[in-house]
Amino acid sequence: MKNSKQRNLILDTIINNPVHPIAKEVYEMAREKLPNISLGTVYRNLRALTESCLIRRIAVSDGSDRYDGRLDRHFHLICSGCGRVEDVEPDKYYDLAKYAEAHTDYKVEEIDIIMRGYCSECQGK
Repeated sequence: MKNSKQRNLILDTIINNPVHPIAKEVYEMAREKLPNISLGTVYRNLRALTESCLIRRIAVSDGSDRYDGRLDRHFHLICSGCGRVEDVEPDKYYDLAKYAEAHTDYKVEEIDIIMRGYCSECQGK
């Protein structure tokens, strides 16, 4: 994949942002440093960075995919009220892969767990 100023800025924006931004938020943050960047450029680069496994796309049911710069093993907890995404460390969850392999004929290569619930702010509403 060819590097560009825009692509590097988008990658840095996602890596240095723990809130798992949606494309429009990435666009707004990128415009602070590159005012002429277009939303289309952001979408194209998000797709290229995801396909190159430099970032992770988190598919959210409302269609507002979020992007994650953490490539290590972890899972996500998504608030069903406000859409906030938080990282969850795996600890014991990888025993699921061993269990699945022991009870099926599959070799597990990847686990992607998304848990949904309500954050403390949305619980209070």
